[in-house]
Amino acid sequence: LYDFWVRKTRSRMTDPKKRDIVAPLDQFEWFGATRVNLEMDYYEMLDRPNVKLIDLKKTPIQSFDRQGIVTKTPDAITHHDMDIVIMATGYDSLTGSLLDMNIRDKHGVQLRDAWKNGISTYLGMMVPNMPNAFVLYGPQGPTTQTNAPPFIELQVDWVVSLLERMREDGLRSIEPSEESCRSWKSLVMDVFESTLFRDSTAWWTGANIPHKNIEPLVFLVLSYPGSQGWVWVSRKDPKLSVRAAAKIYQVSRVTLTRRLNGTPSRRDTMPNSRNLTLLEEEKLVNYILDLDARSFPPRITGVEEMANYLLADRDAPPVGKHWALNFVKRQP
Repeated sequence: LYDFWVRKTRSRMTDPKKRDIVAPLDQFEWFGATRVNLEMDYYEMLDRPNVKLIDLKKTPIQSFDRQGIVTKTPDAITHHDMDIVIMATGYDSLTGSLLDMNIRDKHGVQLRDAWKNGISTYLGMMVPNMPNAFVLYGPQGPTTQTNAPPFIELQVDWVVSLLERMREDGLRSIEPSEESCRSWKSLVMDVFESTLFRDSTAWWTGANIPHKNIEPLVFLVLSYPGSQGWVWVSRKDPKLSVRAAAKIYQVSRVTLTRRLNGTPSRRDTMPNSRNLTLLEEEKLVNYILDLDARSFPPRITGVEEMANYLLADRDAPPVGKHWALNFVKRQP
């Protein structure tokens, strides 16, 4: 994939030095482990003769002065005259701003000191020893790996639900335990280590900041499709929307689409498995999507397994549509 990209990109440029800077032949990152440059005419603009391109990894900035910027290499010091310098800031992502705010916990310990060996949060929203403090769109949450506005709404809903529960129970203070934060970090790390992101030098690992701990700054929701994966994990007694659960466990209208198109799924070819008819499957998926709240175990990956799980407790009253009782009676 990288070879395809680099071949296509280099063909758009004529300057060999610039080509080697922005599209080197030697792969420097896993494709997709950093954000793909979705651009128009970007490389053609860099290739223009009136544009000078400096590789700061090989030619670092030594200083600024009134006339411009000074760069230095082992062989030379070069002054670049400039009228305007645009400072690109903000790349100490997710933790930089928090650590610069002089935040202290209830024992007077600065957050910078508390996190000197690594980030510690619960769900990316709460920090141990910091009662009644909530962080939205922060470190160890899905954050930059999800759609920001709806995910922030999910976090706000979570906080509101918690505050309502505190009011009902007469609680004035709440904070996460060290154990819960360790458990959350373990999950964040496990997901991170299972992906190519672990080898990335992108800003979401902190690798772009000298002396910063290299660790996942975000909860990679790749293993839990969409920000709804965070929702599922965040609720020990989840009132998880079934539309979200269906998405997480691959029980959705995608299944129906495959059946309608005549495309067999993996479970269709499994031995000793009773396949659902299209009508049964359609009813089941609609039933799942119409439920108000359910907690599904992560082992469930298919529609038939979901049906068996949902209908296992035959004494339970039906939730949502009543077709489920008839469906139960038809089970072998």
